[in-house]
Amino acid sequence: MDATPRSAFAEERIAEQPVREGADIFTATVVDAVELSPGLRRLTLRAAEFRDLVLTGPDEYFGLFMPPPGRRYRELRSFRGGNIRAHADYLPPEERPGLRWYTVRRLDPGAGELCFDVATHGVSPGDLDSDGGDHSGPGLRFTLRARPGDLVGYYPAHGLWRGYAERQILIADASSAPSVWAILEFVSLVRPEALSSMHVLLVVEGDGDLEPGAVDAWRPEVGSLRVARAPFERQAAAAAAELRSLRAAGHPATGAGYAWACGERSLAKACRDELVGGWGVSPDDVRWTPYWILGRPRP
Repeated sequence: MDATPRSAFAEERIAEQPVREGADIFTATVVDAVELSPGLRRLTLRAAEFRDLVLTGPDEYFGLFMPPPGRRYRELRSFRGGNIRAHADYLPPEERPGLRWYTVRRLDPGAGELCFDVATHGVSPGDLDSDGGDHSGPGLRFTLRARPGDLVGYYPAHGLWRGYAERQILIADASSAPSVWAILEFVSLVRPEALSSMHVLLVVEGDGDLEPGAVDAWRPEVGSLRVARAPFERQAAAAAAELRSLRAAGHPATGAGYAWACGERSLAKACRDELVGGWGVSPDDVRWTPYWILGRPRP
């Protein structure tokens, strides 16, 4: 699947956080599930609704309703607003799908397909216990076991990134790195001259957490791209240390007028604190969002 086409986006100059109104849940079919690297798995979905889906931004997130292990997905009732997390509560517990949030990696309207990448943190299908005793959440369990023909529910949400700033920094861990690549692809389509003023900081356990070839492909295109390596429990501290190092060196990234810091909650917050307190970026110009929370589901 090539990069998402320019025509698939609602707008090209995203000056404010996008919103989407009137979204509903629809059923999609898994058509492909591949391991991109030891810590990254890609699922491709197909649905007629993807032909008409217009993305609000390159890092648009969505809700994925996944069937319980060993069960077939039951199509959900139409969603008319309210608490999306409680929408499936009318189903018996043994048939109730789990809900997790992911971001669009690429959309192909012509084929009616959409793919997204999931950080598996090195967990393989063989590591999963049939009784759930491995403590993996529904998202990881489904991702590792998904096969072509499996059905899921798809709930489109909206993007978070704003693209108006002349200079900006994107900070990510393994879970949010796919969004960084999607953002850079979008900028290369609509405003390629801006890439040279974009800076990227990735904090991962190892190269196996990242899409193969992405770092080498984008490093010469952007202002700078740094990869820091640290175990889970030290990634927040590692990210903050990298930002302090950039500030001490007077790196061009420190002139950023906008920052996007997403990933595990403690990492995102540590970056926000350093960007505001150390770099002097306005709190209004720092988008920090927990993609996940170590040890428990994201609320």
